[in-house]
Amino acid sequence: MMTRSHRGIGRRMSRLLALATFFAVLLAALAHTVLQTRRELQNQMLSMQATALALAAATGDAVVEVDRPKALSALTAVSRIPNILMANIVLTDNSTFATMGQTAYLDDDVVTQSDSSIMLLYRGLLPVSVDIIKGGEVRGRLLVVGDIRGLRSQVFSSVLTTFSFALLAALVGVVASRPLQRRIVVPLTDLTRTMQDIRASRNYAAALPDDDRADEVGVMVKSFNGLMRDIRSRDDALQKLAYHDPLTGLGNRVSFQRALDDWMERPAVGASGAVALVNIHGFRAMNDAFSHSIGDALLMTVAATIKAAVAEDVTLARYGGDEFALLLRGVETIEDVEKALARVQAGFVKPLQIGDLELHVTLTAGAVLLAGRAGETDVVDSVLRQVDLALADAKSQVAGKVAFFRPELADVVQEDATVGQALRQAAKDGDFELHYQAQFDLRANRVSGFEALVRWTHPVRGPMSPGVFIPLAERIGLISVIGDWVLLAGCKQAAAWYQQGLPERIMSINVSPAQILAAGFVEKVRAALQTTGLPPHLLCLELTESMFVGSRYAETVFVLETLARDGVKLALDDFGTGYSSLGYLQKLPFHSIKIDRAFVSGADKSTRKRGMLKSIIDMVHVLGMTVVAEGAETNEEVNLLQQLGAEKVQGYALARPLPADIAMARASEIDRTYLALSA
Repeated sequence: MMTRSHRGIGRRMSRLLALATFFAVLLAALAHTVLQTRRELQNQMLSMQATALALAAATGDAVVEVDRPKALSALTAVSRIPNILMANIVLTDNSTFATMGQTAYLDDDVVTQSDSSIMLLYRGLLPVSVDIIKGGEVRGRLLVVGDIRGLRSQVFSSVLTTFSFALLAALVGVVASRPLQRRIVVPLTDLTRTMQDIRASRNYAAALPDDDRADEVGVMVKSFNGLMRDIRSRDDALQKLAYHDPLTGLGNRVSFQRALDDWMERPAVGASGAVALVNIHGFRAMNDAFSHSIGDALLMTVAATIKAAVAEDVTLARYGGDEFALLLRGVETIEDVEKALARVQAGFVKPLQIGDLELHVTLTAGAVLLAGRAGETDVVDSVLRQVDLALADAKSQVAGKVAFFRPELADVVQEDATVGQALRQAAKDGDFELHYQAQFDLRANRVSGFEALVRWTHPVRGPMSPGVFIPLAERIGLISVIGDWVLLAGCKQAAAWYQQGLPERIMSINVSPAQILAAGFVEKVRAALQTTGLPPHLLCLELTESMFVGSRYAETVFVLETLARDGVKLALDDFGTGYSSLGYLQKLPFHSIKIDRAFVSGADKSTRKRGMLKSIIDMVHVLGMTVVAEGAETNEEVNLLQQLGAEKVQGYALARPLPADIAMARASEIDRTYLALSA
């Protein structure tokens, strides 16, 4: 097929050259023939016009005298003139007066014949008509028909000769083009064959022989060879990039997976081996604090330190981010793995010198034993998934922990995946419910507001605790979606109560860090208030202390100050359980502080707790804020909080979280009860 294709190029070039030569010669010759024929026709027409004029003069008296014999006598000269077939005198009334010669040519088609050269040659006749003038008047006209069949034969012969010479020229052109074909087709043949070989073999080392010619063919050969060199260079770079980490010089995730796959295919692997995944504890914080260049230098130093601590037969790779994977060969027990990882961790007992910085680094690790797993299906994927779970388990405990995979870790992940899928669908459909827990004003002896608490019923497992699905929503990135739904639904319910003419009660809604730091949160709050018609002073947003730790502190403060200017109330939730700091607390626009139930529970029975609770309440008052105490489950705790000066209390002692209608009925009942007591 390749030879046929190459020959086809030569044949097409030959045909193209032959056709070009043929038509060039033919058109040139035909143009010359047409011009020459037109000149010859012009000459014959002029000659016949002269003859016709002479005959018209000779027959003028006969026409005037209407003497037919005299006219015929004058026309007898026609027989003596070469190539004149006929002469005919026509009077002014279009009647024929006298005819001499072959009368068959008196047909109207001849007399009224077009002057087209082609039609004249086709018929072989040349008609010429002149007026017969006598005494200054037109007495008739004379038609003379000439024979030009000889000229027609001459033109036909010339065309045949031209066609023959054109064919001969085409043949000569084809023969003369052979060297040119070899100059062009042979390199194209070599190039085509080489490209087909490269495509079939994927061997990009092939090249064409160098061609020093400066024409297009030489440039084509040089360009092709240069292209092959570029492809080889690119493939080498891609090969290195595909299997190596450019920062640390270690293998990457792909190369580690291939090494693990090769190891698992060996018959002896069933007896020994382990995979470990180590993580730099707190790397993100160091990267943010000291810049990415320091972070990159730290990764390179950690990689070199780990490499120096492991045996030569250990495969080490940068698995991703700040994680490094190790394939430990020849280990059989958990103790063997722990010893190997202890040697790695020992390299980080002293701080690492990164430029002018001394950084203390701790490695956390997860590990999986490979013994007896060589025959499993998708064993590599399974091992890597399990070591990820083991590392996550280690990171959830303490820095520097080494955790091994346990089957229950996979059960937890499966549980999260199953519940998470249902939670995603619920978030998409808005399939949640709000319960409302009353907040009681100890000074006014009335319910002053509610906290909106989200509830969710799993379609199969039934009602699920917020302590289960809220952390799950945070892990899978749904907390902002759920929080936005709670914000709108809570405002809608509060607005409905307000528009029914019920006493004003503040609606408190919890806001997550992810929600408040999302783009457009202020606009969402404003839209919820505007859509529902709820006055801003009846909305209170509750935030936890964790929101004010990290690089986005200034952004959080700006959002809170904007909301406070809009009239929205702000409360700090779970005070005392997180990162409490008077330094930031006095600068933030909070209206109230919610004391965590850990300080309230049992305070009536513990002098120490009572003292701590008193100190917190006094401090909050010094800051100019009101106190909301959570988790009051007994009347004694409520009475104690009132004695210590807390403004509001919330807990089971007064009301549990309830659906909207029941919550409002319970609030009215509490108001009546305390109104009666105060009376």
